[in-house]
Amino acid sequence: MAERRRYLICYDIAHPRRWRRIFRLVRDYARPLQYSVFIGELSPVEVEQLWGELSALIDPDADRVHCLPL
Repeated sequence: MAERRRYLICYDIAHPRRWRRIFRLVRDYARPLQYSVFIGELSPVEVEQLWGELSALIDPDADRVHCLPL
């Protein structure tokens, strides 16, 4: 089993509907610290899965998403 690491996930989403969808998605992987800042223990597979799901929801020209290992 892959080792889990702690990640800080934060985002700035331009459209309120996309923000709500992304909030619900990231909340399934990590716990919220603030409205757009989360912390979670994720495996490499979970990080890849989260990025795959996020890429389908965000507008790369208007939105910013960061997932930083701690």
